Amino acid sequence: MIKQRAAIHTAAVLGYRIKQEFPEVAEEYRRGSTLAEITGELCLDIVYQVNFVTAREALRKALTGYSGEIQKFPKKYSGLIESKEEQKKLAYEHRLFRKNSLAGIIARGNAPWIKRREIEDFCLVSEIEFAYMLSELEEFQKHNKPDLKKIAEELNKRYHDKRKIRTSEAVCSRLARFKNLKN
Repeated sequence: MIKQRAAIHTAAVLGYRIKQEFPEVAEEYRRGSTLAEITGELCLDIVYQVNFVTAREALRKALTGYSGEIQKFPKKYSGLIESKEEQKKLAYEHRLFRKNSLAGIIARGNAPWIKRREIEDFCLVSEIEFAYMLSELEEFQKHNKPDLKKIAEELNKRYHDKRKIRTSEAVCSRLARFKNLKN
């Protein structure tokens, strides 16, 4: 119960900050980007040094507001999308979109992340596992942090016939989620 209250409080505080620092997220959400996509694109988990789930929930509070259920700062605040009807409509559209997301990814000419494959005595490591391994190597670091652009280029070379499929933003998002799952 205490951990849950602490997580709600953290998400509420960060939601207020996101509302102030990134007001453009409301338009991104309205255009169809999901909470996870926006969180990943802006690397909110890295920016605010929290796990991906907390960053995503903070973004949700920035968009929809906070009811003030925990009696600490922040007190109740409205979200960037104030209309409850619009919030419900957008939530429905996003659920519908997620249902068809893989088909949508492929239809837009994008490629889903390649999963691990085992063929006889051969194992092709998944694309995200490979990205993680690269992020740990010194030659793929810049100022003691993963060089996301260089990692994206290597993924494109090895998994996508040098086509520019992966971007540094996509790598940032997927690596953050992958690292959270590992921990």
